[in-house]
Amino acid sequence: MNRHPNFLNPTIQEAICEVAFTVEAGFDHKILFEKFYLVVKDVYPHIFPLENFNSSPSSNDMNLLLNLFQAGMRFKRSDRDSSIVLTHIRNNEYRLAVSQLPRYEGWYTLRSDLEYAWKSANEILQVENLGQIAIRYINRIPRTSFEESVGDWLKSSRYISQAILEASETLKSVFFMDEVNTGITQVAVSLISKELRETIEDNGAILLDLLRIVRLQGIVPFGSLIEKADRLHDEIWQTFSQMHTEKLLKLLNGDLI
Repeated sequence: MNRHPNFLNPTIQEAICEVAFTVEAGFDHKILFEKFYLVVKDVYPHIFPLENFNSSPSSNDMNLLLNLFQAGMRFKRSDRDSSIVLTHIRNNEYRLAVSQLPRYEGWYTLRSDLEYAWKSANEILQVENLGQIAIRYINRIPRTSFEESVGDWLKSSRYISQAILEASETLKSVFFMDEVNTGITQVAVSLISKELRETIEDNGAILLDLLRIVRLQGIVPFGSLIEKADRLHDEIWQTFSQMHTEKLLKLLNGDLI
């Protein structure tokens, strides 16, 4: 695992690490959610139905909440804005994700959350197969004026063309995907227009969405899974380091605040 910097002023709006897996056939997913909550409640005491997270009741009554959800549950910490999301996809297929909202505390915190969540899940279920592991970073890079182009903050790379760099007024989400034997890398870039800005003083922002996915097969030992997560993070960091400008680096280091 390579060491990467923890920036003073991270632009990450959400960091997500997700594992897709299957369990033994016939497992009752409602029982799984209830048992998982009992394992993690001391660290993640707040629970919300995934489909209605923003308007969920404040009650932590598991029986009440189980009757509200369809797809999954979110388990949230009290001490920082971090969550575990356990999702039932179909039949015996599930996904387990850990996420951090601002302020992003760095990969080692997200990695620790993944270790805790995966160990907790394995206490209550028998994983039959791992499908994939993915890491996603959603960045919001603020502009100081609407005249600034994407190229003021990002530079040409394998995933960003010169035409994208010249955009300053309108840029709907431009999506790039690269698939090789080792996995999939996806990069999306867009601009927040004047019409969509949050306040009058807001000069818009560049949204940079980075996703790296690696497919897995069979049962992967716990240590190997964490090693694969480390490798994914190294790869997504390499993608980012190839596209940030010195100006963005100064922003991340707190020199433009």
